[in-house]
Amino acid sequence: MARLETQIHQIFLVHPETKTISQILYEEELNANSHLFLLAEIKDIARKSETEDLKKISEIILDVFRTNQKLPAETLFESSLAQINQKLADYAHKGRKSWVGKFSSVLALKSNDSLCLANTGQVSAWLKRKQDVTEILAAEKKSKHPLKTYQNFTLGKVKDSDSLILATANIFNYVSIPLFLKTLGQETLAEACLTISKILKESAGNDQAFAAFMLAFSKEAEETIAKPAPEEYAPLAEELAETEPVLTKRRFFGLGLPSFRMKLPSLPRINLLRNLSGAKKFFIMSFLIFLVLFFLNLVAFGFRLEQKKQANKINQQAAVLAKTIGDAESALIYKNLDQALKLLQDAKKEFAKLKGMDPQKAHEYETQLNDLSTRVNRVTVIENPNVYLELKYLPQFLARAGKGFLLAGSDTKSLTFFDGTPKLLFLLNNPSGEIRGIAHIPNLGHTLLSPTKYYLINEKNKQLDTLQDIPNADLKGLKFVAPNRIYTMDIKNGQVLRMQLSGSTVSAPVNLLKSKLNLADLKDFGVDKDVYVLYSSTIKKYTNGLEQSFNLAPLSDSLTDANKLFVASNLYVLESSKKRLIIYNKQGVLLNQIYFPSLSELKDLYVDELERNIYLLDNNKLLQITF
Repeated sequence: MARLETQIHQIFLVHPETKTISQILYEEELNANSHLFLLAEIKDIARKSETEDLKKISEIILDVFRTNQKLPAETLFESSLAQINQKLADYAHKGRKSWVGKFSSVLALKSNDSLCLANTGQVSAWLKRKQDVTEILAAEKKSKHPLKTYQNFTLGKVKDSDSLILATANIFNYVSIPLFLKTLGQETLAEACLTISKILKESAGNDQAFAAFMLAFSKEAEETIAKPAPEEYAPLAEELAETEPVLTKRRFFGLGLPSFRMKLPSLPRINLLRNLSGAKKFFIMSFLIFLVLFFLNLVAFGFRLEQKKQANKINQQAAVLAKTIGDAESALIYKNLDQALKLLQDAKKEFAKLKGMDPQKAHEYETQLNDLSTRVNRVTVIENPNVYLELKYLPQFLARAGKGFLLAGSDTKSLTFFDGTPKLLFLLNNPSGEIRGIAHIPNLGHTLLSPTKYYLINEKNKQLDTLQDIPNADLKGLKFVAPNRIYTMDIKNGQVLRMQLSGSTVSAPVNLLKSKLNLADLKDFGVDKDVYVLYSSTIKKYTNGLEQSFNLAPLSDSLTDANKLFVASNLYVLESSKKRLIIYNKQGVLLNQIYFPSLSELKDLYVDELERNIYLLDNNKLLQITF
């Protein structure tokens, strides 16, 4: 069947005095089979700069279609719509949102005889088949979700002599459908464009602007129909129209085979050939040559057949990968994160299969897959965080102290207070006094934790005053929760302990948990009204001493080696081995992953949510990140 070609005529009327509407008509051949048509407008423009929004939106749409142009038609259209919706939402979230609610557009993708359409806002699409005109995409009502832009779409087949009209919705307020049909029936498409344009100019006021595509589809004139020689009979045009379309010519290329030696069947003895007639000798030699040529053609045919089978397998695998990526994009748009993550894992498996079959073909999808993975896993990369403080020793613990910071090193047993200038407060000489945690208590001072004791740092006398002695314990981690609660973890007995502060007196510790902690993989803990205990690959939550059901959202790169936990309005998990900070809400939903590829040994963190600052301890540096 001959493919359908498109004849394009367009109407684009904007009165010179009209300043409140910006419109674009654009068409582009994406590849040999696919043709894209774009009609877009923004109404009620208040500032001249808003016309740039329409240009930027059109560039976003065209870039997405150009990136996906190698996909099959329906997959190309659906995947592109999902990506366009996401990119337009991102564009609005960045602050350029004056176009929201005023943007109207229709997209048409023709591939051979297939047609895909999508619209948003006050534009419509009409199909004329013979003498009937059908509205196939109606102008939308005002959306409740303005950033879900292209939600209304349709697809189908076009036939020979069909016409497609893409128009701003108010065009039929000035040209009635009967008059429109009569004009199309009596005139060519080009003449109809001129006639309708004239009617619009005469009927519409200065405050109106129209844009319309008028597309006619017809069979392509075959280039392969031979031109008759002057002395031959040339058939009439009516006869040519009744003949079947001629197949297009195919070009065959020579096949280079590796050189080899072939042992031919042994020829009859010369004296026997001498006794044969010339005809018999010719027959025998011809037969031998035929065998050789037949064998060579058989090898070449088998080689080409295998290549064709492999090419089909590669194309099928690429189509499966493209569909999986498109499905994941759709799940992401509709906030189905669990489904998006599952489809991302499937897409990575399909990508690995395609890469094993054809690395060059797989490379075409690599950028698209990496971009999808970044958005599904909420990944942010920070290359060079700001250095807030640099010390001469390697601190291991970090705590907020008023407007400054308290830092301590377990190996050097040194304690430093920083409030604009680093000040060395204390240096422990007793080996049994290993630092296990630090905290600043308002109206009391700086405190630190050893394996069995809780101390106040007496700066005046340069000594440690014991606040609480906890024998037969192995304490780790120190947390202060205003106004008077102090928490630590006893990893020897599997307990989380709470002490109450009254003036300068600290009460005896009380175990908060009604069951013993699993000690095998205990890393850190955090407290608000609940207790959160960190293990290498999970977090357990306790309320009133009882463990609650609590699951973290799955990740493509699973949590396997967590080492620090900070609890505020969200949960902040540090995984030093993978150089990342993972942020969950208190229902375990993933909010963000921040990677720090240039850092080497993350030790501790503090998060100031009010000022939107994250402080990280890396080797001898305190780093600051604004989020």
